[in-house]
Amino acid sequence: MMAAGAAEEMARKAQETEEKAARLRVRFWGSAAFCFLLYFLYIGLRVEPVLQYHQAAPEFFLETAFFRSFLDRPGGILEYAAAFLAQCYQFNWLGAAIATGITGSMVLAARALSIQAGQGAIGAACIVPAILMLMLQSDYSSMNLDVGLGMSLVLGLAAGFAAWRAQSAGIRWAFFGIAAAGLFYAGGMAPLLLLSALCGVVEGAIRRRWWLGIGCLLPGLAALFWQAGPDRSGMAAWFDRPGEAARRWWILAALLAYFPLVMLARNWLDRRMPRAKGSTSAQRIDPCKRICSTLGWPGPVQAVSAAVLILAGAALAWVSLDQQGKTLAQVEFYADRNLWEQCLAAGKRLKALDRTSHTCLVLAMHGSGQIAQDLFSLPARPGMDLLPRLKGGLHSCRVQGRVLFELGHVNLAEHLIHEALENEGGRPKILELLGGIHTAKGRPEAARVFLNRLAMVPFHRRGAHALLLQLEADPALSSDERIAQVRSRMVATDQAGNAVPTENLMVQLLEANRQNRMAFDYLVGQLLLNHHLDRLAFELKRLDELGYDSLPRHVEEAMLVYQRTPGTPAVDLGRRSIRPETARRFDAFIASVKGGMDRTAEGRQAMARQFGDTYWYYHYQCLQAGGPATRASTMP
Repeated sequence: MMAAGAAEEMARKAQETEEKAARLRVRFWGSAAFCFLLYFLYIGLRVEPVLQYHQAAPEFFLETAFFRSFLDRPGGILEYAAAFLAQCYQFNWLGAAIATGITGSMVLAARALSIQAGQGAIGAACIVPAILMLMLQSDYSSMNLDVGLGMSLVLGLAAGFAAWRAQSAGIRWAFFGIAAAGLFYAGGMAPLLLLSALCGVVEGAIRRRWWLGIGCLLPGLAALFWQAGPDRSGMAAWFDRPGEAARRWWILAALLAYFPLVMLARNWLDRRMPRAKGSTSAQRIDPCKRICSTLGWPGPVQAVSAAVLILAGAALAWVSLDQQGKTLAQVEFYADRNLWEQCLAAGKRLKALDRTSHTCLVLAMHGSGQIAQDLFSLPARPGMDLLPRLKGGLHSCRVQGRVLFELGHVNLAEHLIHEALENEGGRPKILELLGGIHTAKGRPEAARVFLNRLAMVPFHRRGAHALLLQLEADPALSSDERIAQVRSRMVATDQAGNAVPTENLMVQLLEANRQNRMAFDYLVGQLLLNHHLDRLAFELKRLDELGYDSLPRHVEEAMLVYQRTPGTPAVDLGRRSIRPETARRFDAFIASVKGGMDRTAEGRQAMARQFGDTYWYYHYQCLQAGGPATRASTMP
């Protein structure tokens, strides 16, 4: 009877233990699913992977030769995998799912490593690297997929090594050496260093096999020594990226050092915990015990600490987002898709404009018919060129090439797009635009070369094949409205020199096609920026044939300045006239200048708020700064 009762008691306790373990598993997986759902929503709604793809996606082609180009250097395979996954970022929520999956696999691999190393399931401590990954993914200058993939791979390998039960130190070290060599070839320097550190901690500090632990560190140290050799700076690819270098370096350093340090800390705390209950050391070490248990996340106190970590991490990730970089990406993204209103709305949120964003916003203004209405709502400076070509930097070549193509200056567009191809690689929009350029120039065979290349880019195969079929049926693509419009605008004359002013380019385009309203818009904008009001007055004769019913706002403002300047000839506005409200606003501006409003900081701020989007304000600021002006006294 006593034996039966003892057996029943043991069965009951075993069942209670199993039920408790099941509840803990449900709690863990439920909490993990909730956290990763929030992570997924944050990436999709706030970071927006589609913007990262537009700004920093590497080129990728589904062909054997392209794959082989990654096999000649350490880290190439991981880089190839990251480039492949980057193509999925063309779809915002698919990109968010991939980013969440990579971070999730990293956290779960770290948990498996902790369990296999004998330290128990890692809980709240896994939140920190997830936050670091989120901060790393908040940068729009690079996509960092290789970092997440490398971390997940290393933690998975370390967990497998810790779970392997071979007792022979020689066999374990030989297996580790083979794995380390393969990882170095596939992932590069940083993953190998992390694997060496993790396995060294497991074997040396935790399992007290010091010689084996030191042996695990040797491949990492050897690779680090080899890395220091000449002409091998490219091996540390994780750290060789554009963008905010200092911020990226400390995040990467924290990611690489975090898990080894956490495992060392847990090992130290475990060894300091007392073996006998009630000992005097138990009271002294009790705070350490609480810290150690917190890392395991077993109870309500640990749940609260995890919640605090999550909230603090969310706040840190929120403020660390590169908001300026995101807005710049939005401007380019919307302009690329002809979403003019969204592009201009994003431009208003920019604190500063670079050359590319300025070109995109001017294109959006043309698309919405606002160049001569709102050009001076954008920052402007004396001598600014709407199409500076190579002087605007290599990053702006793609956007400028598109503008010149649509204007009809196809040869110049081809030159800039090839510069973009050299600088950015075979990105889909570049290949598509080169196909359009060669089609417009009557080179269908050359167009097929670029379209066939475009067909090798994931998710662009169908569109490229559709264009190739059209070329097969009609080599001139005469039914394509865009190509037909470009052909009707193409110039038939040459300009001498490589640095032809934008004004001259636009006049050349208007001579080729007097109905080219886009060229007229850019001409008006450039004449205003250059203070060439006499030229502007001369060009007003084109308003009738281009269908302008009234004078655009900035033209009104410039003609008021021109008319009230002594010694200037009369301007023939035809059937148009300057609106009374524009004249009254100009009088108010002159009164504020004569009243000395610009002599104080408050007055200058008030003038900027009231007149900052006018040609008068820009012109007056240029005169104050000693900028160029066609006439010495163009202000009354």
